Amino acid sequence: MRRALLCAIATTVSAIAAAPLGAGCQTHQCDDSFAVFESGATIDSTTWETTQIDQPWIDFPGARDYELRFSQFANRRVVSIEPYVSFAREPNRNLDDFTLASGDIAELHEVGNGTVKVRNGTCADLFLRVVVRFAPATTSNP
Repeated sequence: MRRALLCAIATTVSAIAAAPLGAGCQTHQCDDSFAVFESGATIDSTTWETTQIDQPWIDFPGARDYELRFSQFANRRVVSIEPYVSFAREPNRNLDDFTLASGDIAELHEVGNGTVKVRNGTCADLFLRVVVRFAPATTSNP
């Protein structure tokens, strides 16, 4: 009897706790969207960023795909991609936090030829900053 009662309580608590999570899936909050972002800036001869760290970051709603374009580095090999996310548009103001993103929060794909795609595979509305580093220019790697 006691075991059955504990099992019933655990089931009820689990159902109540999970209810708010399921509600987001019933709305249009996570409809896929796509955007092209071309207005980033070159930091130096091997580094590009979407926005400066102390400037407003770009909107990164749930299920958003961005194609980041950096045509000035089109023929250069990508060395690293650093996606950062925050719940604040300007995380370096008002002591808000940001973090290096990984997993579903910033899925990276289709890297090369002056572009990279980044997807927010969650339903969380975030703000994004991406830093891309490239191999130095050489005669065989313009």
